[in-house]
Amino acid sequence: MVRITSENQTVNASDDIRLDCHVTTDPDEMSTLEVTWLYEGLAVDYKTQERFTFNTLDFSLSIASAEVDDSGTYACHATNSLDNAESNPVYITVRRE
Repeated sequence: MVRITSENQTVNASDDIRLDCHVTTDPDEMSTLEVTWLYEGLAVDYKTQERFTFNTLDFSLSIASAEVDDSGTYACHATNSLDNAESNPVYITVRRE
């Protein structure tokens, strides 16, 4: 099961954002669990989007100093050797200051 525990948010540009993802899986499948955040349906690339940080311990996504272009739909996707699931999306609106 995958769900985002964060709600839709409206923030100001330059604010920091944290999105929380709750993932449950069979304990035997934890070693094959992979969690990915999606932005507008595409995987977030943490290497090219340096302001985006994925926390491997709690599966949260942090966005430092949000920009208007960060507005959009975010979802959390989890997969293991048995199954895959995606959360309902949340919408983030970043307003100009």
